[in-house]
Amino acid sequence: MWAGTLAFGLAEIPVRLGPATRPRELAFRQVHAADGGRITVRRSCTTCGADVSYADVAKAYQRPDGSVVPLTDEDLASLPLEASHRIDVLCFTSSGAIDPLLVSRSYFLAPAAPAHAYALFREALARTGQVAIARITLRQREAQAAIWPRGQTLVLQTLLTPAEITDPAPPEGVAAASPAEAEAEAEAKDSELAALTRHIAALTRDFDPAGHHDGYRDQLEQLIRGR
Repeated sequence: MWAGTLAFGLAEIPVRLGPATRPRELAFRQVHAADGGRITVRRSCTTCGADVSYADVAKAYQRPDGSVVPLTDEDLASLPLEASHRIDVLCFTSSGAIDPLLVSRSYFLAPAAPAHAYALFREALARTGQVAIARITLRQREAQAAIWPRGQTLVLQTLLTPAEITDPAPPEGVAAASPAEAEAEAEAKDSELAALTRHIAALTRDFDPAGHHDGYRDQLEQLIRGR
């Protein structure tokens, strides 16, 4: 789906980017309840009221005041970022430095040429335990990415910006406690924490993602097969 180079220092490694995950949701269609006919979406212009074919649909940016700025495919193709097929390594960091909330999408980063330089880079990451932080342009968007070794290949995960992470809502209806109430609550909290940490220790084991089973999907598939 994407081919370019992984670049850091004087090294440039030819690579190919491909999806590392696949959706498993069951797709539903909107139909007419009376006869099962599929529902179609009508494209119409709010200015002139005419039906518009897909070939006549263009992109535009809407300003805060409601006015729009039309953008052609030529306009978007002229942007230098879109033409960039380089993954520029910016720095290296520990995996624990990356907030899990920042991870957006995962891709396999495979060698696109003889894999000697690729294998050296992958092995260096594995030996040091470091993650490469890089810059990449995908789908008209420049993003930071983390590159990890995974077995004999590399995984690239695009990262969201901090501005794209929402703040958790504050607890509602929680009034400030008095000093005496705060002290009693702290004593109770210590006792509860001790019990909870013992429970966590009892349930601690190696994580096996293959153990996850989507029971809802299985029941939904069974329902569909029975119709």
